[in-house]
Amino acid sequence: MIYIGDFQNNCIYGTLNNQLIKVKTVDDAVFIKCEVSIECNGEVWSHTFESPFYNSVAELYVSNFVHSFMSQQFQLPTSLHEISLIYSALAKVTIEVNEHSSEAVLDSTEFNFFMLAGSIEPIPMLSINENQRVLLPVSQSLVLDKKSTICFSYLSSTPPIELQFFEGDKSGKITLDFNTSELYCQTLIVPVEKIYQAGVDSHSKGFDSYNLELRFEEGESLSFGELAMSDNYIDFHQVLYQNEFGLVSVADFLGYAERNEEFKTQIQEFIANRSSMLSEIDKSESYPIELNTGYIWDAKKHEMLKSLIRSFNKYFLLNEDFIPIVNDGVQKIKPYSTNNYQQEETLKFKIASNDHSANRIF
Repeated sequence: MIYIGDFQNNCIYGTLNNQLIKVKTVDDAVFIKCEVSIECNGEVWSHTFESPFYNSVAELYVSNFVHSFMSQQFQLPTSLHEISLIYSALAKVTIEVNEHSSEAVLDSTEFNFFMLAGSIEPIPMLSINENQRVLLPVSQSLVLDKKSTICFSYLSSTPPIELQFFEGDKSGKITLDFNTSELYCQTLIVPVEKIYQAGVDSHSKGFDSYNLELRFEEGESLSFGELAMSDNYIDFHQVLYQNEFGLVSVADFLGYAERNEEFKTQIQEFIANRSSMLSEIDKSESYPIELNTGYIWDAKKHEMLKSLIRSFNKYFLLNEDFIPIVNDGVQKIKPYSTNNYQQEETLKFKIASNDHSANRIF
């Protein structure tokens, strides 16, 4: 049995990169039997797959199972008004591949690697253990209001110690104090008001824009780019959602908002004593929410909207509570235009009080 697949031991792979376990037989093998074990956040999922040889090649695609398993490990922050760090474990994947003839096992091999929800280039685990940091390509708008919350996700073996910001020759910093142990995927959640207030404390006024850097003990840093401040909004609402990496993102809606209560009644007509009578046989209630984005100033905000629509886990922030919501029918948004500075979109949701990722069929 000759291995010709994509996975190598002790590397980190994305679940959306379409990698395969793939082998070629040099014997009279009929099929491969793969015993797959996935461990993430203390939970384990195991299954045995069989795949036949065709033209002497057999293959197995397991990434979709890993992605589904990891998507159910979603963690909500306790608040969007304090700086916090959410730790997410990588999925540890073990696959034992056995090459079978019709009567016996001919050969076997085992693979041990790690997976992260989303699409990334393969990363050797050794480089992360040796303090390499990798910023994940999660969409995050950088044109925000003071009330906004920014989320940055990255791979690191140690927690950050400082968030620094710059504007011209002015600078400021926020000291961070987190503890973590071997939970490599981290999401830093920062209320913009904390950065603005730190600018006021340092220079008697807030900055109009910020270049953000996250620093670590070893002197390494991650650059998040330039954050621009805007206060052009009618109303302000936030929706927290699970992005394509299985991590937390927060979208701002700065236009109008409508919240309603809808009641539907099903009527049945029947005849009694030669008279036609009506009876209510079924009643249902729903709670639609309509949110307008306000003007969309950057392409990242538009990408966040598409990610939000695709997400299976999203929550409307209401009075410090995270209210689970679902899409209300078909969502339509126009393609992003760099020449249209008045582009805005309206999304419709419904409150789904009994909906939770743990209740869904895996």
